Amino acid sequence: MTGQRVSAICILSLLFILLSACGLVETPLPPDGIFPTLAGPAAAPPTPRVLTTYSQSIGPAGGTIVGEGWRIVVPDGALADTIEIAVNQLDAAQYLDSIEQGVFLRVTLPITQLARPAQVRVALPDWYTPEDAGAAMSLLVDEQTGEMLYEPVTVELNDGQPELVLESDHFSSRLIKWLEWLEETFLYRFPPEQADPIEVPYYSQAGTKYCWAAMSQMVAESARHSADGEVYGFIGVMNVDPQASWWQLSKTPSVVRLRVSSALGAELTRRTGKAPERIYWTALQQQIQVEYIQRELAFKRHPVGLFTSKKVSNGEGHAFVLVGYPDRKSFYTLDPREPKSMYKVRTLAELGLDGTGNTTVVIPLAPAADRPLISINIGNNFAFFAEPSPDPSYTLWGRSYYWRWDFRSPTGYAVTTGSGSDMMPILNALPGEVTHLVPTAPEEGYGIEVANAHLGGAPVEAQVQIEIQRQGPSSSRYVQSSAVTVPPSKMVYVPLQPIPVDEFRDPSPQAVSYTFKATVIVDGKPTDEASFNFVLDPKPASTPEPAKPAVSKCICPNGLPLGLDLDLGCADLIMPRMDPDWNACYQGCLIECGCDLYDTDLSCACECVMGK
Repeated sequence: MTGQRVSAICILSLLFILLSACGLVETPLPPDGIFPTLAGPAAAPPTPRVLTTYSQSIGPAGGTIVGEGWRIVVPDGALADTIEIAVNQLDAAQYLDSIEQGVFLRVTLPITQLARPAQVRVALPDWYTPEDAGAAMSLLVDEQTGEMLYEPVTVELNDGQPELVLESDHFSSRLIKWLEWLEETFLYRFPPEQADPIEVPYYSQAGTKYCWAAMSQMVAESARHSADGEVYGFIGVMNVDPQASWWQLSKTPSVVRLRVSSALGAELTRRTGKAPERIYWTALQQQIQVEYIQRELAFKRHPVGLFTSKKVSNGEGHAFVLVGYPDRKSFYTLDPREPKSMYKVRTLAELGLDGTGNTTVVIPLAPAADRPLISINIGNNFAFFAEPSPDPSYTLWGRSYYWRWDFRSPTGYAVTTGSGSDMMPILNALPGEVTHLVPTAPEEGYGIEVANAHLGGAPVEAQVQIEIQRQGPSSSRYVQSSAVTVPPSKMVYVPLQPIPVDEFRDPSPQAVSYTFKATVIVDGKPTDEASFNFVLDPKPASTPEPAKPAVSKCICPNGLPLGLDLDLGCADLIMPRMDPDWNACYQGCLIECGCDLYDTDLSCACECVMGK
């Protein structure tokens, strides 16, 4: 069977499909000059280590290159001329879990296509039979991005020994992997009828379009807990505007392959220590894809991230984490957009697994024992830094600066001059005039989120500690604690009180960096934490304001203030006035203020007229 090839048109279509997930092609572009620069990704997948190099001249009569446990067979008529074929056997360990073996071959030759398909034949363990082809697979690997394309293989017996056979008319880099041993291996031929859900740490996309970042966070945290790994960390390394159109992204090739970008693969590798298995499946491979996902869940217990291009919700593509399946036609899911529906069962059609091209993401590690099933997430727009209102009688805040997830920053978050669009300027340092860090309203879908990813059991009583620490030699810090009760498979918002900046402000005359850290604690032990850094300018020096003379606050019908001797102030009200207009204005003010016209105390009158 000839390995599948992907044409340029197919790749272009694939890019459009993948970018459409989470609404990436729905929003029109802003005017030229306003759109922020999209920088290239900051990281690339690790370069595989070369174990052995083979080189051989092969001509029109064909030939065979033999390596350790594998051989490449070029048939008669595949080549028109004699050429040099080089094969690097690479270290496949970063792609394999504990029950797998594999070979990673990079084949280079001076032509792009063979006239007849060649074969890659790999020796398999003795228990393999032709019916066990599903327990082995070949993946065409793009070493620049880490993207993989599935290729079908067969298993043949050669003198009684099983061999994996891949046929292809072109060569590049291929990862070929198989199960070394699996108890009840015969069951692997067909996935079981059901697989209980895996408990996976839950993180929401916090009302944003960054579903792919929250999905990546859940997959990574399930495989290996990273105390400094947050949802917004993926946003920063990807540097992709979720509101951008396909046209805008296509002008930046380094980030256009959103779901399969080198930066995403590098960040998943950094956090977990394993290269992710990110496979793009064509629409014609849906049945194979479903069985692949079922095997990963049932036999290897690997949660599977899914980028589906089908418009499954709100007219957009979306990202899910698949954690098990109750039957052959549905999966248990974690949806970054729906924290109230953890482990919800969704059908293949609802997930776009019924005839559209999709991408799966798997970390080849079993779920970590310390994965944070009680997790914490600093949600988008969870709080703002506020200056006091310029009018003391006005109860709301003055100018506000919002903390938010932001693709324009390498950290994935920023403090901006507003909470709206991505056009809001980013602040390198907060002005010293800010006086409070103010939480936004949880009922509006904002806040610090604590999720309980346990499938069942009693509600968990947890403590959430908010700490603001100066960076540097000073040990001064601010601490606030809150108690939360989180039922299983639910997410709650942490009640947070406004924090006076002077409670943690450093008296230094220079700008100072601070770390805001939120930690969730269960039974006295931290289970997860999230943090971010910010810079605050020094507090401006206060200057005494000169005493201002009293001014009448009572405005008469002619638009002028009530006439008073400002030197006498309220005492001037004791002397009766002969001017009827003055008296009418004065009494009108008292009535409006609710003062007794015949009360000689004058306390209410003074408060009313002088605004005291």
